[in-house]
Formats: sequence, C-alpha cells, structure tokens
Amino acid sequence: MIKAYFQEKSTQCGVTEKIGLHFIRVTSMNRLVNKGISDEDIMKIKSGYKSSSALQTYKRISLKKEKVIDQTLNLNEQSLPKYHS
Repeated sequence: MIKAYFQEKSTQCGVTEKIGLHFIRVTSMNRLVNKGISDEDIMKIKSGYKSSSALQTYKRISLKKEKVIDQTLNLNEQSLPKYHS
C-alpha cells in the first residue's frame, strides 16, 4: 500500500505537503518517525517555512528521510525470495 504519511497534517502549507511525499511505504512509517521528523520540526516549518532556517530544517529532514527510505527499500528487496521464470 502506498500512502503519504503527512497527508492528514498537510492542510495549508505547501512545505509539509512536500514532506509527506517522502513517506511511501506504510510498513516503514514507525521506523521513519523514530529516525526523523518530530512534531517540533513540523511546527517550525509550518510557522515560518519562508524563513531560511525553516527551509534548512526542511532540507535536513528531507535528506534524512530519503536515506532511511532507501535503506528500508533495500532491506525489503533483499528479504524477498528470488523467483526465476
């Protein structure tokens, strides 16, 4: 199943909507949350996403999330049994 994690939180701020797109696997949601975006960071971005510090926070969070997702997807692919046709 594919879902954007912050779908319900991305009300009016375009930045949080972009963050939501980094979360694609429902099975890895808890792992991503544990390693990454805190509610505090989300509030920083929502309250002042036009300021440079909030944009830096957004970039830092995005990079962190992409790394975690890459690792998660690699683990999932390696754990799947290989079938040859």
